[in-house]
Amino acid sequence: MQNLTRYLVELAFLQPSWGQQMPVAWVPLELQISEMKTDERYFVRKSELQKVNLENGDLALTDAQFENFLKIQHSLGKLLYFGEHGIDNFIVVQPSAFVNVMRSFVTDELFWPKDAEIIEILPVLSRTEYSVEQIYINYGNKRISNNLYQVMT
Repeated sequence: MQNLTRYLVELAFLQPSWGQQMPVAWVPLELQISEMKTDERYFVRKSELQKVNLENGDLALTDAQFENFLKIQHSLGKLLYFGEHGIDNFIVVQPSAFVNVMRSFVTDELFWPKDAEIIEILPVLSRTEYSVEQIYINYGNKRISNNLYQVMT
């Protein structure tokens, strides 16, 4: 038990927010976000998280506090929230999941697979906006079609 306690304390010291004062009212919402991550829910609508917040009773954050919470959690790297019109309705509670999504859209040549058949379509994808169907029609290869998902993720 002492080893576990020591390990947890050492792990806590490594956290970037260690030593920073945080409002006690944030604790329930932080735990609920952590639970979402555990349940592999990486993206959530702001309205849904606000609803979760309101379920915290006396510890529920006001709208202004909730907005500050999101911005500070973003600055600490715990979640992604951009308070810009049009994208402010979505929160990424697991930032690494967002990286994986972006990787499916943007792939550097350095990471292109060496498979000769697949490599043919990557330059085309980087210059055009072909749909999966168009690529299949143009290349007509079932193997490419089957592997397209793997290439783009």
